[in-house]
Amino acid sequence: MTLVLNVPIFIAGIKWAGGWRLLVRSVYATAIMTAGIDLLAPFLPPVTGDPLIFTLFGGLLDGVGIGLVLRGEGTTGGTDIIAQLLNRRRALPSAPPSSS
Repeated sequence: MTLVLNVPIFIAGIKWAGGWRLLVRSVYATAIMTAGIDLLAPFLPPVTGDPLIFTLFGGLLDGVGIGLVLRGEGTTGGTDIIAQLLNRRRALPSAPPSSS
């Protein structure tokens, strides 16, 4: 389902964001992420029963993974491509200027 919902966003990304290179990297990252979620979930034992700890671990791992994908000039589809489109249209800086 993740792949199907990302098709229109991928088309917009090809047209306005980064061309075919972005598409190849994004499809690869999205496919790996989707396979990882669907295939590994039944085999991973629960770490804890606390929903707060689940949320913290999930956010940490997701942030690290998406950061690595973005650093490799790819996206994981969805909002990543939309953010890149907005960044190119608005020319927003990727990091705040340092004050030192």
